[in-house]
Amino acid sequence: MSLPERLKILRKEHKITQKNLAIKLGIAQPRILEWEKGKRTPNKDSLEKLAKVFNVSVSYLLGETNIRSANKINELMEHLSEPSQERVISFAQKLFEEEEKNRTP
Repeated sequence: MSLPERLKILRKEHKITQKNLAIKLGIAQPRILEWEKGKRTPNKDSLEKLAKVFNVSVSYLLGETNIRSANKINELMEHLSEPSQERVISFAQKLFEEEEKNRTP
């Protein structure tokens, strides 16, 4: 899904009008319309602000991942002991390596 589609869906899910979103971001309302129509792309600063407003990652906004936020894993990690954190990291590393092997011809 593209940025314009995701932005519009997130805005509607949060019941925020284009005008109110523009106010939150400190920009003009027509800019939101341009983003949602794909006529312009938000700059880095605006992407970060959008991600914060909608509690998603910039990667999610850009369509690079379908996982809305990495915050959940971070919150879980904060509550684990250090040895458990190391186990999670080791497990994630193994999964990553397996996926990398499967991607490489």
